[in-house]
Amino acid sequence: MGLADEVALFLLRTLPLVSGGAWILAGAWRVRERHVLSPLEIALTLFSFALGGWILVDWLRYGVLHRTTDGVAIAVSLTGIALLTAAPILVLFVTKWLTIGHSKYDPLLVLPPVGGVLGIAFGGFVDVTPAWWGMSVQVDPLRFLPWAGVMLGYTIAAVAFVAVLKSQRRGMNADARTLFRWIEWSFLVAFALGVAATLILVFLSPGGVPWFSSTLVVPAAMHLRATIPVTPDQLSHLRRSLSELDKRVIAAYLFGRDGAPLASLGSGARERVEPERMQALLAAVRSFVETSIPGSRGFAVTGMRFDSEGVVGVSGQYLIAAAVYAGPAYDAVRSELVRIVRDFEARHWRELEAPGGPDALAETGADALAKIMK
Repeated sequence: MGLADEVALFLLRTLPLVSGGAWILAGAWRVRERHVLSPLEIALTLFSFALGGWILVDWLRYGVLHRTTDGVAIAVSLTGIALLTAAPILVLFVTKWLTIGHSKYDPLLVLPPVGGVLGIAFGGFVDVTPAWWGMSVQVDPLRFLPWAGVMLGYTIAAVAFVAVLKSQRRGMNADARTLFRWIEWSFLVAFALGVAATLILVFLSPGGVPWFSSTLVVPAAMHLRATIPVTPDQLSHLRRSLSELDKRVIAAYLFGRDGAPLASLGSGARERVEPERMQALLAAVRSFVETSIPGSRGFAVTGMRFDSEGVVGVSGQYLIAAAVYAGPAYDAVRSELVRIVRDFEARHWRELEAPGGPDALAETGADALAKIMK
C-alpha cells in the first residue's frame, strides 16, 4: 500500500467518525435543549440521528469488517441502507408540513422507500469482496436504481417545498433568514454530495472507494453551525416566521387547571371565520379543557382539524393553553403553546400552587400568550 492509499485509508477511518458524531450531536443537542416539541421537530431530530447512524454503520466497512463473513457484511450494509432511507423521508415530511401541512395520508409516503429496501434485501446483494480500504459490498443495479430513484424523487420534492416556502416567506428578519439559510444549505450540500456519490458508484466506478459518508462532514459542520448557537427565543422566532403565526393564529386562550379562563386573545383573522365555524372551533376548545386530566410532569397535547382551520390544546401541570389557527401551522402552534405553558409554569409555580394564584397571574398570562401572535 502506497503513501496515497495510507492517507486515504486514514481519512476513510477518521472522517466518518467525525461526520457521524456531528450529525448525532446535532440531534442530541435538540433533545437536550428541549427543542423537540412537535412532530416536525421530532422528524428533524430523527433525521440527524438516522444520517449519523448510517455514517457510523458505513464506517464499519473500512477495515473493521475486513475479516468478517459475507453475511455480516451484507447485514451491516442493509442496516445502513435502511437508516439512509429514513433521511429523505424525514426531510420530505419536514418540508411538506411547513409548506402545506399534515395529512392523514402522510404515512403512505413511507411505502415506496420501504419497497425499495425490500427489493435490495431479497436478492439485491451480488458481491462481497475484500478491498484495500475494507469490505466492498455491491448491489445489483436493477435493484439499486429503483430505490435510488425514489430517494432522489423524495429529495427533489423536499427541495421544491423549500423553494415554495422561501418564495412565500420573504418577510423574515435577518436573524431568522440567516438561521434558515444555514439549515437549508446543510441539507442542499448533503443532497448534492449524495447525488454525486450515487452517480459515481453506479455508472463510473462500481467498485470504487465509497467517500460519501466522509464528505458529509461538510454539511454536518454547517448543520452544527446552525444548531448549537441557537437560543430558544431564536428558534421560537424562526418557527413563527416560517409558519406566519402572526397571520394564521385566530385566537389563543389560557385556562387554569380547574378550567377557569385566565386570558384570551383574538386577531383580525377571527373576523374572516364564519360565526358557525367559529362556534364549532370554540366548542372544541371547551371540550379539551373540560376533559383534560391534571398532570404532574410533561404535557398532554391534542389537535383537531376543521377543513382549513384547526385547534391545538396543551395541558400542563397547572395551566391549559389552546389556540385556533388557519392553514399549515400545526407544528409551530403546538411548539409555541408547549413552550408558553412550560416556561410560565417554571417561573410561577409557587403562585400557581397558592389558592387564587392563577387569577392573580391573568395579566402576566395574557402577556405570555401574546407571544404566539407576534
